[in-house]
Amino acid sequence: DWSSDVCSSDLEERMFRRGAEQWSMRRRVWKVLSFGMVHAIIGIPIAVALALSVGGVYFMNVYLRRFRSSLSVEDAVMESTAAHTAYNTAILFTGLVFVVLDAAHVL
Repeated sequence: DWSSDVCSSDLEERMFRRGAEQWSMRRRVWKVLSFGMVHAIIGIPIAVALALSVGGVYFMNVYLRRFRSSLSVEDAVMESTAAHTAYNTAILFTGLVFVVLDAAHVL
């Protein structure tokens, strides 16, 4: 359900973005790649998991931009969580559209 997506997005943002304002670029890159690869644990193919790192770059940028404007780690986590949740919702909606179109034999 939607609330579990928000919770998982928040957990991932706290694990992979919180504190990024203090990290070196090398550590940020590592966290972005780790973010993608952690999805392989749940059965997502490695290539797809690595592709999810692109989303991780976006979420990192959202986090850092908000941190710079607010100087608040919590505000930055909330902002990146909102972006992450919107991203997940868009992916789920797109998948649902494809399932419906396939079921209707439109594809």
